[in-house]
Amino acid sequence: MYDIIKIGGSVEENLKKIELFFDYNMKVKKLMHDIAFKGEYIYNQESLIEYEDKIFKALDIIETYLLKILLLFEYSENSIRSLKERFTKYREEFVNMPRNIKEIEKKYEKNISYMRKEFTNSVNENFAGYYLFSGANVLEPNSINEYLRLLHASIVNNEEVYHKMPEIDSMGEDESSSLHLYGHENEIAYEIFKDFPIRDVRVDILSLSDRILIMARDLGHALMIEITLKNGMYIVNYFIPKVCNYLMVNELKGVTEVKKDSKFAKGVFEAEKDSLKGALYDFLVKVPRDDDMFKEGGLCYKEEVGKAL
Repeated sequence: MYDIIKIGGSVEENLKKIELFFDYNMKVKKLMHDIAFKGEYIYNQESLIEYEDKIFKALDIIETYLLKILLLFEYSENSIRSLKERFTKYREEFVNMPRNIKEIEKKYEKNISYMRKEFTNSVNENFAGYYLFSGANVLEPNSINEYLRLLHASIVNNEEVYHKMPEIDSMGEDESSSLHLYGHENEIAYEIFKDFPIRDVRVDILSLSDRILIMARDLGHALMIEITLKNGMYIVNYFIPKVCNYLMVNELKGVTEVKKDSKFAKGVFEAEKDSLKGALYDFLVKVPRDDDMFKEGGLCYKEEVGKAL
């Protein structure tokens, strides 16, 4: 299914496209939440018919939003056709709704909300910034939720998306050791850019209307950070596509614990506005790099060498 996304047009048009993606993404998630099955729908035949009607209307709207995303990023006709076929199957699943709560919940989970562990792993292992074969071996999504996850990963982990946005500022002597700020002018994004604590890597920062995206090459291969504001707190979600040193990764704030053979890591932490930059910088300088592979806990660490030292 996966196409390499394309993003053409002027930098201003490209910025609008990425903003629209996050807007459509949020609306699809809300619709998915709205059609989650509630026990009250099975009280009588009339309420069940009402729920069935609600599902079909929501599926029509979700399909429209997803098609818009595919068109924004110039997906192939084959991908568009595949999406339409997928939604035809979803509708068929909900025809003649059974009067059984467990069966209805199974249908909702299977087609809309479910996220297989093996699918998530394939996305996490196959999408990384600055990676030539990004997305090449990802599994086919089954549910709408999986499809959204695939689209999100393919966009935020693609450095070409960042590079085709309006550039606000940049610094650095060469491309491998440079910082670039794109998107909308934003005080917090500019502060992060101006005082970024690591200067010997390639960093791309994209400031959008409701979030800040950061991609840093050579930090865990291609560290990806997404910062959003919720209820007055900044939520910092991060993804590390390569675990160079699992012991160091497990020391990171908010990380989901990894094992020695883990291929990737992810985590989340919160910060108030005044402490965001400090918390972010403290996190960044602790993310393991290629040199850390030879330390204890690293991919290339030899225990007998460590003992000899």
